Amino acid sequence: MRSATRWIVAMMVGILVNMGVLGAASAAMVGTQDAMRADHRAEIDRVLSRDDVRQQLLAYGVSEEMIDTRMDAMTDEELATVANEFEQLPAGAGVIEVVGIVFIVLLILELVGVTNIFSGF
Repeated sequence: MRSATRWIVAMMVGILVNMGVLGAASAAMVGTQDAMRADHRAEIDRVLSRDDVRQQLLAYGVSEEMIDTRMDAMTDEELATVANEFEQLPAGAGVIEVVGIVFIVLLILELVGVTNIFSGF
């Protein structure tokens, strides 16, 4: 019984000592620049994780390690610029605009008399 009590006391002392060593959790504010950098980095990582982008980069001879190394070396402004360019790229757009421009050019050429495309309709 005495050894059991001694063992329990030793465990309690060990636990109390370790509680002081571990310390309290510290909460610090995350700066705006750090949060924006993480957000931009996540946006770039999201785009680079797509299979078609990864295959194209591999076709150019760019490895994933090279991408990570270069992204780590980028400044906050460069990361923001790249992330903003990804946001501004049209997703699947462009086809309608190209068809519309071709139609307008063909219409103008038909009205001027250069082509004879629409007279058959």
